[in-house]
Amino acid sequence: MRDLNRLEASEEQFVPERKTLVIQSAVLFLFFFPLFFQLSGSIFDNVGMYFDSKGQLTKLPIPIATIFCFIGIGLLLRLSSSHFGMGFVFSIFIAMFFSVLLSVVSVGKEELAKFILMIQFILPMFGLVLGMLYIRPQNEYLRFEAITLYVLLLVIPGEVIATLMSGNALLSPSLYIFSLYQHLQYLPVIFVGFYFLSVVSLYESKYLRYLTIFLAPFIGVYIAASLSVLAILLAGIASLATVFMLASQRRKGFCFLVIALLWGGFTAYYPAIQSNPTYKAKFKVEQVEQVEQVEQVEQVEQVEQVGFISLLPANLRERIYYWEFYGKGIF
Repeated sequence: MRDLNRLEASEEQFVPERKTLVIQSAVLFLFFFPLFFQLSGSIFDNVGMYFDSKGQLTKLPIPIATIFCFIGIGLLLRLSSSHFGMGFVFSIFIAMFFSVLLSVVSVGKEELAKFILMIQFILPMFGLVLGMLYIRPQNEYLRFEAITLYVLLLVIPGEVIATLMSGNALLSPSLYIFSLYQHLQYLPVIFVGFYFLSVVSLYESKYLRYLTIFLAPFIGVYIAASLSVLAILLAGIASLATVFMLASQRRKGFCFLVIALLWGGFTAYYPAIQSNPTYKAKFKVEQVEQVEQVEQVEQVEQVEQVGFISLLPANLRERIYYWEFYGKGIF
């Protein structure tokens, strides 16, 4: 009799749990989807390669992930044993957060910069909380690895096609309906990570693995068009890691097919991006022209360092000087 009661109780709890998992998957999809809005009340649709908010908070692109992260936390807190206390503290914090947000709209640039810096530190913490509350579904089509794959299937082919139609080899930020913010820097790294996460997680799926194969050449073209050094390095390291991981699982055929299609797309598109002026400005290799500058260096180690830095691409040389400046300030 007790076993029958337990079975009935489990069946009664199954339906709301399944609904919760479906809602969780929908929230995660919107959380990962790269749609940006502005506090002025419009969707971010800048068609230029670079965007400057000119210090105005109302023009700053904000990802919808900031909203759906809070929604996801509120939803999953209901399933926690201490949901009332945590939910109360969370609600108070959100109210205070938005009150501060509304108060800084008309402040000076210095105060606004401090507030934006605070947001950049706080929002990832909310993402960590959402990840800790995440419930892993039994259905592989509702897991977050599959959700990220769905997002990539909607965004990457569309952006590649928009780039080809624009006539500019450099990755286009516009998807006609909306635009992507930081499409040449941060998004390529995130999307490459999403893709390889899907490859190593969904290779046993009957249907989802074919979607990763379909997406592979688009990812290769996307990486080449982005000109992101970090995305290229991440793709190379992730490709090697994928080979080792899937080869041990006896998935060599699937693994090598994905890698071949991805880097085949990259190789096919790379000559087109090399003729772009942005490529020449970013990856131009310059030797040290002023011999006197090297002769003034006394130590051999410093001479070798100057020679090494001069051989790096222009954007990496610039960042090395930034890192050196910040390092001296810290240490």
